[in-house]
Amino acid sequence: MDLLRKLTQLITPPPFRKTPKPRYTPWKEEGPSLAAILKPLLKRLTTLPSVEEPAAQECLSEIKQVALKKGLYLTAFEIKNRLDMMPWVDTEGTRHNKQRGYVLAADFILGHVRREINAIRTESALTGPRVFAGYCNEMVACLLNGDNVRRAIEIPVLVVDELLFNAIDHFKKIDVYLDLAAQALGSTTALAKQRFEREMAEAGGKSRRKARNGVSAPQTERALPTIDQPVIDYLEQLQRKLQQAQHRFSQYHPRTQTRQEGPGAISTDFPAQVEHFQAMLRIADMAGYAAFSGAVREQLGLLLQRGQPGKGIEFFRSAGEAYEAQGDQESQLYFTKLSAKRYEKACEQFLRANDRDRAAKAQSKIANTASPTKQ
Repeated sequence: MDLLRKLTQLITPPPFRKTPKPRYTPWKEEGPSLAAILKPLLKRLTTLPSVEEPAAQECLSEIKQVALKKGLYLTAFEIKNRLDMMPWVDTEGTRHNKQRGYVLAADFILGHVRREINAIRTESALTGPRVFAGYCNEMVACLLNGDNVRRAIEIPVLVVDELLFNAIDHFKKIDVYLDLAAQALGSTTALAKQRFEREMAEAGGKSRRKARNGVSAPQTERALPTIDQPVIDYLEQLQRKLQQAQHRFSQYHPRTQTRQEGPGAISTDFPAQVEHFQAMLRIADMAGYAAFSGAVREQLGLLLQRGQPGKGIEFFRSAGEAYEAQGDQESQLYFTKLSAKRYEKACEQFLRANDRDRAAKAQSKIANTASPTKQ
């Protein structure tokens, strides 16, 4: 017994060596949990016949109110988790239109991403590239489960554009913006490739099964809003253009700021500003991304329109041409949201250049853009 008591004393630490209990009370969420709030709302949203019904709109409004209280990203994360666990068709045969919830979650994540971009601009916070890539991964994953898969490409590209345009206005943070743009585009390209490869494998399997059963496969088995080779080519080409821009910008050092402080700041005198934007234009043109080139030309037009109105008009016109060319490329890929944005910008620039005919032509392209068939 003495031996057993000694062994027990060796194994069990004395009271003064035991880990003390925490002096704080762990925080607990008051009221029902976020999951408990969202569960009935998501069930209603996904089982109603149409999202246009008043009941569905009311449900969407309630979920948006929850997101405003609990946080956009946290709500989106919980929505995605619940939808991932929800079957498309339950045991009672009820179909769940989960794509409605996924699109809503993506919209919340996009709102959160834009808040993060704004926080960088105002220097109230700094999001790391990996964290930003995580947001984009989840947003794209949700959009790929939506009705229009093309949106899974269009929305991240608009985010990339927003980051690039912020880099124009806040050059001293250009490394941050370009890193985040590269992460967003990298996430989108990787997930799009996965989807494309999976669909190709599924299509091949279906064709082989039909061949074994003696059934000829139809020429077109899916509607347009899917990930195809031209979309992958577009994303890979855009990645190369962004990498080229990053490389060129890393070698560019603007004239030192005269009033504000900080490395990479731009001189406040007019000639230095013009020189800076002309250097950025050369980089944008060498990278070959027409939308980025159009944005820089637009800034040059705004800068020159007072002192040198003739040159300002030239830059507005060339900006319109760049935006329109980018829209034409994306319209062929059925990127209706992207191409409409480009044509709107082109129309705006042509009007600034007093070219009403070309503005009207760009405006007409918005209406004529073909809308892809839903899945």
